[in-house]
Amino acid sequence: IELYPDNKKLFEGEYDKGKKIKGKEYYEDGKLKFEGEYINGQYYNGKGYSVSGEVYEIKEGKNIPEDFSKYGIKYEGEYLNGEKNGKGKEYYKQKLIFDGEFLEGKRNGKGKEYYDNGNIKFEGEYLNGERNGKGKEYYENGIIMFEGEYLNGEKNGEGKRYNKEGILIEEGLFYDGDIWNGKVYSPKKDSYEGDYFAGEKHGKGKEYKYEGELLDFEGEYYFDKKKKGKEYDYDGNLEFEGEYLKGEKWKGKKYEKGKLIFDGEFKDFYEWTGKIKKYDYDGNLKFEGEYLYGKKHGYGKKYGDGKLEFEGEYYYDEKWKGNYYDYDFSTGELEEEYEYLYGDKNGKVIEYFKGGKIRFEGEYLNGEKWYGKGYNPNGELVYEIKNGKVTGQEYDFDGKLKNNKDDDSF
Repeated sequence: IELYPDNKKLFEGEYDKGKKIKGKEYYEDGKLKFEGEYINGQYYNGKGYSVSGEVYEIKEGKNIPEDFSKYGIKYEGEYLNGEKNGKGKEYYKQKLIFDGEFLEGKRNGKGKEYYDNGNIKFEGEYLNGERNGKGKEYYENGIIMFEGEYLNGEKNGEGKRYNKEGILIEEGLFYDGDIWNGKVYSPKKDSYEGDYFAGEKHGKGKEYKYEGELLDFEGEYYFDKKKKGKEYDYDGNLEFEGEYLKGEKWKGKKYEKGKLIFDGEFKDFYEWTGKIKKYDYDGNLKFEGEYLYGKKHGYGKKYGDGKLEFEGEYYYDEKWKGNYYDYDFSTGELEEEYEYLYGDKNGKVIEYFKGGKIRFEGEYLNGEKWYGKGYNPNGELVYEIKNGKVTGQEYDFDGKLKNNKDDDSF
């Protein structure tokens, strides 16, 4: 059996002393080209088929289709015992595809392969018809693609690979055509540049995004997975720095527009356990505190419009114990501050008039005023609360009298 350069069947049949004597020959597309007998390796008696499918009766080497000289591989060079031996050239579709040395019908020794445009495709060493040993491979435009070692037709061993501009992109040990141990470079920041080991990203490296214009990650890899490093957003700002577990964020710091917003452990890309800061769309701080299992848990502070609204303890995302601060919607002034416990007002409370004067000071119990004293806008004591019962008249934030359920004289 003989094969085309791309391993498609060229001939199958019988040989005598290295020369074809009987068999079938095929075009590269798999269609039958000739079937019959050969003399001295040449067509003699049989049927020939043109590319278009016309049948020619070949007798004593005559009436050979014109297509036979245009298609298929033609050899010219030295023979020994009926086989290609020594220096020779191979042509395909009347164009030179190989020039080099042969042994027992196969490429052996030094040689060169060519593109259809005449430029060198490969130059180097061959063994048993395949690239074996040192060699150089080129792009069709003549720029070097690879230089190094080959084994059984594949890049195997030490070598260097280049892009179409001739810039080095990989160097090290290759295995079955791919980089195995070594370094990968990305001159145009296409995707990754860094160390390779056993065919995977391993060691120091960088990844790029947005067609290579922006740095996405830099740090260390462990068998193709991120181990430790930094990530960046589309504006080039630091977005994360820390450690990874199985390639996912594990422990570290997360940033937003250059601000630290989380420091702790991550799970499935999300903030999991640690300290966190959250901001609104205008960049104002809206929460800072502790996280546990992805929820606010522990000490924290909540803000609104840049003002402190709550500080204290959270229990799995719910406010549990601390101090609340309420502000008037129209003026933004502090209207009330009180202690919070078990999901409701419990403990000390201070209420204010517009302008900051105290209008009530006392205690809450289960969301209701229980003890305390109230004042008018002039600072005079005007009512008291004992055991939840109001004696006197209350004033609101604007200094107006409120309607009380109890109106006992004071």
